[in-house]
Amino acid sequence: MPGRWAGLSLVALAIGAYLPALAGGFVWDDVVIMREAVIHAPGGIVDIWLASGKIEREGHYWPILYTSFWIEHKLWGLEPFGYHAANVALHALVTWLAWQSLARGAMRGAWLAGALFAVHPVHAEAVAWIMGRKDLLAAAFALGAFQLWLRFEARPRTRTWIGCAGLYLAAMLSKSIAVTFPVMIVLWAWWQRGRVTLHEAQRVVVLCGIGAGVATADYLYYRSMETVSFGWSMTERIINAAGSLWFYAMKLAWPAGLAPVYARGRWEGSDPVGWALLAGVVAVILMSWAGRRWWGRGPVAAILFFALTLSPTLGLVDFGYLRFSAVADRFQYMASLGLIALAAGAATSIRHRLSWPRGRWTTASAGPACAMAVLAALGALTWQKTLVYEDQVTFFTHVLERNPQAFEARFNLGRALSEAGRLEESVAVHLEAARVQRNDPRHLHQAGEGFRKLGRYSEARDAYERALEVAPEYPRAKGGLGLALMELGENENALRWLEEATHQAPELGQALYPAIGRANAELGRLEEAARAYRLGIRSAPEKATLHANLGIVLVALANYEEGIESLDRALALDPSLDAARVAKARAKRLWNEP
Repeated sequence: MPGRWAGLSLVALAIGAYLPALAGGFVWDDVVIMREAVIHAPGGIVDIWLASGKIEREGHYWPILYTSFWIEHKLWGLEPFGYHAANVALHALVTWLAWQSLARGAMRGAWLAGALFAVHPVHAEAVAWIMGRKDLLAAAFALGAFQLWLRFEARPRTRTWIGCAGLYLAAMLSKSIAVTFPVMIVLWAWWQRGRVTLHEAQRVVVLCGIGAGVATADYLYYRSMETVSFGWSMTERIINAAGSLWFYAMKLAWPAGLAPVYARGRWEGSDPVGWALLAGVVAVILMSWAGRRWWGRGPVAAILFFALTLSPTLGLVDFGYLRFSAVADRFQYMASLGLIALAAGAATSIRHRLSWPRGRWTTASAGPACAMAVLAALGALTWQKTLVYEDQVTFFTHVLERNPQAFEARFNLGRALSEAGRLEESVAVHLEAARVQRNDPRHLHQAGEGFRKLGRYSEARDAYERALEVAPEYPRAKGGLGLALMELGENENALRWLEEATHQAPELGQALYPAIGRANAELGRLEEAARAYRLGIRSAPEKATLHANLGIVLVALANYEEGIESLDRALALDPSLDAARVAKARAKRLWNEP
């Protein structure tokens, strides 16, 4: 197949397999794009690079990732289609770069390897999930840097070398999993020539310095933002790393039961299964090394590339995601290229060595037919997997179907159902979760929120009170209880809970000060009501109803001038507020009376 058409066909495969992603929404950690001020603000690009601690849900310094979101927000706002299209385009680029890299090494089956990479469903998480962008960017920059390295090897130029180092740095600033990029160069040189030259070694040392420096800085920054320590021994870490390698390899070979969040399983240091898995990894490496005279250096290089590229995510060092699971499909996005290339190369070699003597049924026809069947099957699985990222409800429902122990997903599903207006279902999910997770008050609080929105205030009160039995100092439950008691006419009791909540968690004031003002006003405590409304305005100065309520209270206190000013501000913010207009007219009449 001619080079240009081969490349275009791979791009078409990569895009075609992920067409359903273009109709997907924001799910899971995509809320970063929806809520983070640094992504929305015109000057947020400065904070992304110089004050990344302002990104609430991120503990790493990966500014290129957030720069891409900042740029896209300026182009298409919060329309998810654009973000998904960018991910699919990046996957197509990575596919093309992977094929180019293998083809330049004269690898037999390079196109098939690129095609398998394009459509394999283990990549669905990285491509169809917008926040998977970090893995796509890291792979694109790393493979781009590798292309420049090969160009530099063929024709040494300073600018080419600088470009290679610059793209590697960009990969690290997208996601520090790219730290193993220098390993790719060493394995490539050994695969092609059986040795690494002194010139190559010197350049690799420089790249290792860049990677180690950025990775260390990122790790120290991460530890300053989030303290994570699981207390595992090094023996346990190595055993579980081996188990994770087998898990990833099996998912590549047989991609059944893929899940966004896998069950959090670990082997103890005394578990014979863990030791058997470790022995298996060592045996595979030794066997591939011992047999290199028969099948060449390629299998050894491919297996080592797979293992070493995955090494930052294998639990040898602690990081937050290990709380949920030891593995994730997105972690092997670039690493999978090693075993995929090995499988494609082996299949192609077998096709050339075997023959089928019966009639016209030869390997020349059987090989492509089998390859197309495998690609079609994998593409269908990827298409199906991509549909999971349609919206929050679909996504978290799928997570729980695959992993019923993913308790955080159950909480997120309940909230997603609530946001979708499916309150009865949301309440049912939270109550069931509360039955299973008796020590987590968040589910009872969310059930209370659902009951309150449904107007079932007595049930809401009961849910909030149960939450406070589990966690007596839970401020959100206190605030919710206060709101429910107000609707039940228990203003005095409600005020106690509302004021406790705002005192304990001032950030709740924006939601609770209006209720505190209303309760005080209904109890005839107009000065306290005015104070609460002023505090609410300080938290939400653009909320017209707060200015209107403050104005009405001030008029009742005979403070007509300030009351009229507040009512004017309310009407300027929302001219449709008839209550403010009526109150203003009344205030003017009373003010002018002798």
